Amino acid sequence: VIVTHNLFRPLGYREPKPGPSFELIATVVDPQAGKSKALIRNNKTQQIYYVVIGEEFAGAKVERIKSLQVTLRYDGKLKEIRASKDSFINNSSRGGSKSFRR
Repeated sequence: VIVTHNLFRPLGYREPKPGPSFELIATVVDPQAGKSKALIRNNKTQQIYYVVIGEEFAGAKVERIKSLQVTLRYDGKLKEIRASKDSFINNSSRGGSKSFRR
């Protein structure tokens, strides 16, 4: 009981969700060469991945890369992540502030 209801946790504390939490930092789309790449951060481990279509990382597989948007297959389901407005490379006014959470 003491472990699950710790007195010293901040008010409103919630257990972290299991699984990775991905954030799209940037995309490079080259339709002529057919080589699109994405820069993705795992927010739980702070590890950054530079991936291409078909590559697997942290239990997810990259299905599609579009401008400021990546589709991942994780646990057999397709998940879409988008670059946030405050991304350090994103200069456009488009984009949402979503990150993928399992």
